[in-house]
Amino acid sequence: MANCRICGKRLPLFYRDTVCRECRTKLQLELADITKYVLTNKDITNEQIDKLKNQDRTDIIKLYNSLFQNFSSDKEVDAQEIATLRKLQNGLFLSDAEVKFDERLKPYIYVQAIRNNTLPEVELKNAQGIVLKKDEKVHFVDGAILKEIKSVSLGYGGGSQGVSIRIASGVHYRVGGTRGHIMREDKLVETSRGVFIITNRRIMLNPTSIKSKSLNIPLSKIFSYSCYENGLELYKEGHEKGYFLEFLNKSSVEIVGMLLGYLTKTN
Repeated sequence: MANCRICGKRLPLFYRDTVCRECRTKLQLELADITKYVLTNKDITNEQIDKLKNQDRTDIIKLYNSLFQNFSSDKEVDAQEIATLRKLQNGLFLSDAEVKFDERLKPYIYVQAIRNNTLPEVELKNAQGIVLKKDEKVHFVDGAILKEIKSVSLGYGGGSQGVSIRIASGVHYRVGGTRGHIMREDKLVETSRGVFIITNRRIMLNPTSIKSKSLNIPLSKIFSYSCYENGLELYKEGHEKGYFLEFLNKSSVEIVGMLLGYLTKTN
C-alpha cells in the first residue's frame, strides 16, 4: 500500500490518486486561490510558486495554459503578463515545449521589445564559422531550409518512335525516331538548410553541411520581403530570383517579419 505524497497518510488499496482525499481538496483550493490572485494582480509570489510545486505537473501546465489564454484574450500580452508567465515557467521548471513557448509567448516578447526599441539579444549556438562584426548583435536564431527557384527537367515531349528497319538477322535500325524537346518547369528546390540568424546588420544562413549553400545579406541590401504561413520570401538588390526560407518553428515567420520591418527602417 502506498502513502499520500503530501501528508504521508496510508492510502486505501487500489487507490488511484497519489494524495489522500483531504490533501487533494486542499490542493484544489490552493490552486483556485493562486489562479484568482494571478489573474487579478498579474503577478505570482515566490510563496505561491513553492505551493504549486506540490501540484501535479498536468495541473501546473493547465494553470499556465489558462493564464495565457486569459492574458491573450484581448490579442495582447503586456510586459507584466509576460514576466508573470516567465516566472511561473522558470520557477516550476516547465520546458519551452510543455508551455509551447516558441509559438505562443515568444512573439509577444518581440512585440514588446520592438515597441520599447530594445530588441532581445540571443546567444549564438550551433553556428560554427560565424564571426560577428564590431557592435553586431544577434537578435534571432532558428533552424531553416533555404529554397530557390530552379529550372527542373520534366523529361521529353513531342517525340516520335519512327520506323524499325531490319538490316540483318537480329539487327534492326530505327529511322526517324526523335526524343522531342526537353520539357522544363521552374520549381522551388531546396538548396541548403542550417541555422538562420538575424543581427542588427544582416541576415545569414549558416549551413549544417560544408557542401550546402550559405546566405549572407546586409539589411541595407534587402529589396523586398513577404511573409507567408509556411515561410519568408525575400529578394536581394541585384538578384533577379528570390530566396524562400522555411522555418522549423511556424511562429518564426511572424517574428522574422516584425524584426525585418523594424531593422530595415533603422538601417
